[in-house]
Amino acid sequence: MIVHTVFLSPMPDEGAIFELPREEAEHLFKVFRASVGDAVKVLDGAGHRGHAVVVEQKRLQMEQVEFLPPPAKDIHLYCALPRRNKQDDLLKQSTELGVTAIHPVRCQRSVAQSEPTPRWELLVREACKQSKNPYLPQFAEPQDFADALRDAREKQLALVYGSIAPAEVPAFADCRGVAYFVGPEGGFSPEEFALLEKSGAVGVNLGPYVLRLETAAVAGIAVLRKLLMLLMMLFLVSGCEKEVSQSGYMTKGRDYRDKGDFQLAEKFFRYAALKYPAAPEPAFALAALYEESLHEPFGAIYFYRQGLKFLSQDHADRALYEANCRRLEAEIAAPSAPPPESASSAEIEKYKAENARLLQLVQRQQWTVSALRRELAVAKEAREKSRTEAKTYTVRPGDTLSVIARRCRVSQAELRRVNQLSEKSVLQIGDILILPEK
Repeated sequence: MIVHTVFLSPMPDEGAIFELPREEAEHLFKVFRASVGDAVKVLDGAGHRGHAVVVEQKRLQMEQVEFLPPPAKDIHLYCALPRRNKQDDLLKQSTELGVTAIHPVRCQRSVAQSEPTPRWELLVREACKQSKNPYLPQFAEPQDFADALRDAREKQLALVYGSIAPAEVPAFADCRGVAYFVGPEGGFSPEEFALLEKSGAVGVNLGPYVLRLETAAVAGIAVLRKLLMLLMMLFLVSGCEKEVSQSGYMTKGRDYRDKGDFQLAEKFFRYAALKYPAAPEPAFALAALYEESLHEPFGAIYFYRQGLKFLSQDHADRALYEANCRRLEAEIAAPSAPPPESASSAEIEKYKAENARLLQLVQRQQWTVSALRRELAVAKEAREKSRTEAKTYTVRPGDTLSVIARRCRVSQAELRRVNQLSEKSVLQIGDILILPEK
């Protein structure tokens, strides 16, 4: 099912019936021929995204309004503008990539002089509708190069520019965003390069070849967006490690281990491993417990290997854990000396005790496997139960997703999420949909 996108500011409230401005209405009803029951996505350029449905000729009803938070770091494009036929592509593609603001810059070698016009606003609005970007980029007045650098520093932005030389990753942690400087077709002048370096700007490698102005602008925004995303992921991972370390399960496991209750310590470490399946810390805690307290090398090796799967290659303790794992494997593989033909009663008792310990180890491993199987069975049963108890709806003739959502008094977005439907999914008569909980 195709969902058309329109632009309207301010955003109507949920439940409100509204009409679109003339240009948007003609585009929706004359070009796309929208009819009653069709779903329409509404953007206001300020982070709000509405889900509406056509209820009568040229009138819509807002079903749901959601706010999409902006990116954690803004990207400001400080750019010497190309000629008009290339400005259009630069504005549209920068908007599709999510640039926060566009600052025209007058450089010594600039060949085009321009400033924001109503046409610019139309181009970026259409780009937002096409890309579903909920934020319209802001336009600044044209500035001289030195004033643009001063403006970026006042905004507490990290200064970067495109480069063909290998370059370091900029430090984005303590800045509010990034100011990306793009020079004219002739490049920055030596004086402008000197100002960039004096201001602490960092070069970002965009490949081995010199790019045209509009190509460098778009490629640089894409590279910076990816760098910011990777840095945010690293931040989240480091925060997750802290969360795992301070979780209640890990804390209780360490407490019971220190008290000598290794069975309960193992239980809580396992709970932590189930709650944080991609975190290495619970696995290493179990490995140390099996090695040092329970004296079960097989279990220790298993959990060492599990933890190493999720530990980065450059982690400070990785070599230590790998060495522990290899040492235990070597100890298990080493042949033990056979008992002498005429063993004393004390030696026989020693071998019996060792045999009993090994049997206990096997039984413990079997218990561990059985416990994991029980946990998986309980989880599977809970999933099946929740699936069978869920309320359903059978698609009837004339039904659309918006009609079903309104009829069942549920959110259209939630209905799509629960049933794993995309915006292009087509409903068939007789399809059974799971209704989200209200």
